[in-house]
Amino acid sequence: MSSGDAASSRPPSAASSSAPAAVRPPRPQATLVESLRAAAEAGGPEAGPIFLKDREAVRVPFAQAYAESRRRAGTLRRLGVEPGERVPLLLPTSPDFLYLLHGLLLAGAVPCPLPPPAGYGASIDFGERTARTIRYLGARRVLTSAAFRDLVAEVLPGIAVLAAEDLAATVGDPGAALEPVAARPDDLALIQCTSGSTGLPKGAMLTHENLLSNTYQIGVALELHAGDVIVCWLPLYHDMGLIGCMLNSIYWGVSGVFLSPLQFLKHPASWLHALARFRGTISPAPNFAYQYVAARVKEAELEGVDLSSWRLAFCGSEPVDPRTLLGFERRFSRWGLPANATRPCYGLAEATLGVSFHPPRVPLEVDRVSREALAERGELEDVGASDAQALEVVNCGSAACLTRVRIVDDDGGEVPAGRHGHVQVSGPSVMKGYFQLPEETAAILRDGWLDTGDMGYVRSSGLRITGRHKDLVIIRGRKYPPSDFEWAADEVAGVRRGNVVAFGTFDAVQGTETLCVLCETELADETQRAALRKAVAERVAAKTGILPAVVELLPKNTVPKTSSGKLQRARMKKLYLAESGKRGGGRA
Repeated sequence: MSSGDAASSRPPSAASSSAPAAVRPPRPQATLVESLRAAAEAGGPEAGPIFLKDREAVRVPFAQAYAESRRRAGTLRRLGVEPGERVPLLLPTSPDFLYLLHGLLLAGAVPCPLPPPAGYGASIDFGERTARTIRYLGARRVLTSAAFRDLVAEVLPGIAVLAAEDLAATVGDPGAALEPVAARPDDLALIQCTSGSTGLPKGAMLTHENLLSNTYQIGVALELHAGDVIVCWLPLYHDMGLIGCMLNSIYWGVSGVFLSPLQFLKHPASWLHALARFRGTISPAPNFAYQYVAARVKEAELEGVDLSSWRLAFCGSEPVDPRTLLGFERRFSRWGLPANATRPCYGLAEATLGVSFHPPRVPLEVDRVSREALAERGELEDVGASDAQALEVVNCGSAACLTRVRIVDDDGGEVPAGRHGHVQVSGPSVMKGYFQLPEETAAILRDGWLDTGDMGYVRSSGLRITGRHKDLVIIRGRKYPPSDFEWAADEVAGVRRGNVVAFGTFDAVQGTETLCVLCETELADETQRAALRKAVAERVAAKTGILPAVVELLPKNTVPKTSSGKLQRARMKKLYLAESGKRGGGRA
């Protein structure tokens, strides 16, 4: 870990107050480099992020971060990095990530954050996928850590691999720091590769204006206070970790505490201990993380934990299951978690990050609509709590202050509030397009509107998401979101929660798709496995009205996921059909 002042267990800026002062919007900042420089000039010696590794805490004052970034920029330029060059960053959570991200920006290059070899999402084939992504980006060199250098070099022949530790050792005299390359708000700042939940990653081109606009809107939506502390275990190569946490803390000058995703996965209680230790007030995560923590953390691991400071536990990046959030609040209320702390939100890399946010202090809102009416006619029909087959849809909140959201029909015509359709977004945070993919860009960007690929509706100014258009399972003309089937299977004891994939496969005999549900389990006894398959089929049928044609049980860590933890349904379907074909099957 890079050097820095030893951090106290509670930063001064985390001091609680009965009436915290709202953070004033920063003075105008045109680029990310200006944002870090402004934080360095405004912050004191203890203002800046804290990086955790086990129990060790290293504070990096903003002034130090800016100085170190300038020195890295000088070294990178001496090594031949040119303005406009795309440079992938394959680094774990550390001060080096902060220094090299901004060092590349100072040198005029375009950082492209990607998962390192030991990154979160172990089911991903690092070598093949990383090599294809880096070739797509046209990179001539990559930045990683010394621990990963040989592995990265092995899968990237012909590409220079630079270790962050070597760059730190050769930066030389601080006086040799490079003066920033002049940049404009509409210049390309970074390329954020999308998760690839429905295919190969695509590089969303984000300008300085995109990023600063989105961080501004996030701060307004979160009603940031001067005493807020953002706690983040999310990977910094993912938009929610990088933009929602790191860049947001820099832009607004609030405290940020960062621990690695691997630390969280190995010891999920470490997230809660970090929140308690630093009096964290804001911490986002995907749906699976709240589920994972509630299921895995034992009471004995919570000694000394006090979550009373955690005012906003945002949930996004994947479909939000209200049962998960309500269950999380119930489980940890006795440890001080405030009521209504969990907040659904919605966003995507193509809109930089945040699109809509459920407002603070407002109770969770869940619609119960007829699954049959939505699947058959695309209509929203409210049903009562007694309807066992109701579809529960979470209110993800109103659009951020500079963002517009609309719902359109299959022909692109805008529909009134309360009608179901395709979700589109416009505003200053919408990307310029996909890097070197003009056809893919034209398919989703039209007249300033971004087609998100998601289905949903707006009610009482709140956006509700029902699923991905490409993932819909179509059975006898009715359209079903796969998360319906997956969440139903998740409820069955013996199924590994968050590791269920549902998809449709065409049955030529029936002339329609049939439902296939794949579940991970650790059960080995065949009698127990047969009972589990039967229980999953019955639960899915009772909950959704659709009986699966196939329920397949998979070993642990089989279901492929993206670098941000999203299910890769299309990839799982392809793998399953290929394997069933080898067995002489092929019908799901």
